[in-house]
Amino acid sequence: MINVLFIAVEFPPLNTTGGKRPLKFVKYLRGFGINPIVLTVDETGGMKTFNSVKSSFGAKPDYGLLRELPAEVTVYRVPIDFPKFQCSRRRKRSLRTYFKVTDGVAEAWEKNVMAEIGKIIGLHKPQAVYVTYPPSSAPSLAIKISKKSRLPIILDMRDAFSRWCTKPYRSRLHYRLAHNLEEKWFRESACVIGITKTLADDFAELHPGIDKNKFHVIPNGFDDETVLTVDECRVDPLGKKGHFDIGYLGSFYYSPERWAGMFTPWWKKKGREMLHYTPRREDTLYKTPLYFFKALNKLFERRGDLADKVGVHFVGENPQWLLDMVEDNGLLRNCFFHGQVGYGESLSMGSSFDALLTTGVKIENFADYCMPSKLFDYVSLLKPIIGFVFEGEQKEFIENSGMGFICNPDDTAGSSNVLEKIIDGGYSLRPNKAYLEKFTRKNLTGRLAELILDKKRK
Repeated sequence: MINVLFIAVEFPPLNTTGGKRPLKFVKYLRGFGINPIVLTVDETGGMKTFNSVKSSFGAKPDYGLLRELPAEVTVYRVPIDFPKFQCSRRRKRSLRTYFKVTDGVAEAWEKNVMAEIGKIIGLHKPQAVYVTYPPSSAPSLAIKISKKSRLPIILDMRDAFSRWCTKPYRSRLHYRLAHNLEEKWFRESACVIGITKTLADDFAELHPGIDKNKFHVIPNGFDDETVLTVDECRVDPLGKKGHFDIGYLGSFYYSPERWAGMFTPWWKKKGREMLHYTPRREDTLYKTPLYFFKALNKLFERRGDLADKVGVHFVGENPQWLLDMVEDNGLLRNCFFHGQVGYGESLSMGSSFDALLTTGVKIENFADYCMPSKLFDYVSLLKPIIGFVFEGEQKEFIENSGMGFICNPDDTAGSSNVLEKIIDGGYSLRPNKAYLEKFTRKNLTGRLAELILDKKRK
């Protein structure tokens, strides 16, 4: 069995979406002859909020996740020291940070990591370094460790970087800096993993100087393989229960301020904001339930008898914009907010709903490259998936899996008809087991193991 240094800034008990993918790999890797040596932040540092890195930090712990961690796996939890700048250094800080295109996580963590990494490598003698992005500074830290130890890097890109445009760059120069940094990551890595084929292909197209054979695809997946044993999932007629509950698990990754920055015309901006630049525009308003609400209201206009029979449940953060959106659409009596809960409790609540909602971003002149991990949780719960999504990875998965229905967010009337069918019930879902088998965590971890064994130190 070979050892691999597994750098995952987000890792349980930190309860973040980004922490679950590395956990699942760690859970199964030993079965493929690879022993992961996990390097992550300490729990106290992980619960702190650092500037805009709220998706990675400031999360509540979920100790139940640790039950999936094999007892044989060694985890090093290295403290992270977020800087405290003095007032006299504000100008220097401003000049230094204005041209940064990554977060400051690695900068805050690097000193403590580099003080320990020599001992860790000397003790365990790993054959490769795996690192998962985001946070955006993690790959650069992995490169420093790689150069010190002469170990190949397996770079796992859970999202886009230079073309991840949920808000504009400060200028075209900032985009070029991000593009060049991304290219450096790819050149220094032995292989680059994208979570979808669309994302991996986009990386290859954006960096033609990088060997296309360096890019690979390992999507997210599911653990509970019950769906592979089921031929049919029956959804009873609405009249049998008299009520239909639709659930959404997780966050929406939308910010009204960022959205305004993206879609406000440049001539309406002021000062340096007029220099804003974006290589690709992602309309994250479509990630919200707004277009689902519109279709639901359209349905209620036509079928008033359903207005008191449909509940919509949100399990996760409840930002003010979501509460305002519910009120603006007149759906306060239909919506229920359960707040953040542990991962296990979230799945338990999801199993009690009749259907589960997913939404997707609308990208200008490009397909949606994302396939969120919640989609696979939904599959394992054997519930109908309601996908308010456009052309892209999510739509393809929902259609091919046989586990859901597609609603066009821009076609309110058509989507209301689809919702009517879903809510009325009296139909069956037939899982495409041959297709879904490719997305089991064990099979996906096997693909990662093949890459590691192929790229390990000769």
